[in-house]
Amino acid sequence: TPRVKHWVNSTDQVMGNWVSKEDVIRELNSINIDEVPVYKHDIPIEEFNNTLMSNRKITVIGFDVLQVPRYKIVYEYKSGLD
Repeated sequence: TPRVKHWVNSTDQVMGNWVSKEDVIRELNSINIDEVPVYKHDIPIEEFNNTLMSNRKITVIGFDVLQVPRYKIVYEYKSGLD
C-alpha cells in the first residue's frame, strides 16, 4: 500500500485499465497503514531488538518471489524474561 500511495502521488497518469487515479486515491485514503521497514536479507538485530523493546511485539511476514505472503511470525516481548 505505501508503494501504491507513492506511485499515485508521483505519476501523471490519470487512468489505468480498470479505475481512475481518483478512485485509487479515494480507496487509499480509507486505509490507514503506516509504512514499515522491508528487508530483503538479514534483519539488523540491534534494530529488531530496539523495535521489539519499544513496541512489545513485531510481526514478520515472508513473501515469495511473486510477492505472495507465505510466512507470518509474531515475536512478543515478555517482561518477566529480561
